Amino acid sequence: MKTKGLFLAAIASAAFATAAFAEDLVRAQDPSTVTAFLFEEGIPSKTDVDGVGDPLVQFRKGDQPYLIFFYDCTDNADCASLRFYSGYETNGAVDADFANKLNNENRFATTLIDDEDDLVLHMDVLTGQNGMTYKDFRNLMDIFISLVEDAQAQMD
Repeated sequence: MKTKGLFLAAIASAAFATAAFAEDLVRAQDPSTVTAFLFEEGIPSKTDVDGVGDPLVQFRKGDQPYLIFFYDCTDNADCASLRFYSGYETNGAVDADFANKLNNENRFATTLIDDEDDLVLHMDVLTGQNGMTYKDFRNLMDIFISLVEDAQAQMD
């Protein structure tokens, strides 16, 4: 009888540990996990939808606004990947050579000049079916924010 009780306690403990661990994952399938991560980082955010109805998270780090787009969605939900995004109106002051220089210096993100001659920086993230730990997501977000700050510094 004692063994059965210990066995049930062990299962309950494992289930609780798994549930607690699952709360610390970012999953593209659940936009609230992105906002929960940002909240834990002390970064206010807002959930919205993009032009095609897929989820979108907006946040600011310092004075710079950022967007997180959700991709590979089914009926505007159950998405598979994310894209960090930041853009700047440059009025043509920054050209493709500048964007290519940034691309050569940074292997994880992409920089381009859009149709309106604005500088756009983005980085795609596949969170996987099981999600990504807060630590890994924080590392990727830090890489992206560092790229944006580097681009800003080079434009000044």
